[in-house]
Amino acid sequence: MYQPKYGCFSSKNIRDQIPVEDRTPSTRLTFRQICDFFPFACRLVFYWLKSRAGWKILPINPFRPLKYKPYYGVPCDAIGCGSIGRDSRGAICKFGLCSGLVEQQVGPLRGDQFIIRINKHDNDDNCPMVYQKVLSAVPLNDNHDKH
Repeated sequence: MYQPKYGCFSSKNIRDQIPVEDRTPSTRLTFRQICDFFPFACRLVFYWLKSRAGWKILPINPFRPLKYKPYYGVPCDAIGCGSIGRDSRGAICKFGLCSGLVEQQVGPLRGDQFIIRINKHDNDDNCPMVYQKVLSAVPLNDNHDKH
């Protein structure tokens, strides 16, 4: 039987691995971290006040974070740059590539708008591509192409 080297069906299950470092999130900021964060906090409050006045919309608002629902889709990338959601038939119908904005289509989207790419990370700067596939969802007929 074919056993892939990477992915969820590979021989090395990620749940079986022990993390290299033992880290816990810090709950208190140091004085140095507060001093480094202060200019950013001033700019953030200024832009937040502008958004409250209606001049500008913030893509990420830390004062009123967006509550994600489980049907918004799976996250893309490690830093959460977006998500792709599917309906009960498997068609791609929701996607959000901008933080806080979810676009929903009534009919299925073309699956070739999204490409999945997995790179192997080496210790050097070389990151060879391991897997790349164009997503395809529900086969579309000519009636759906005219949206």
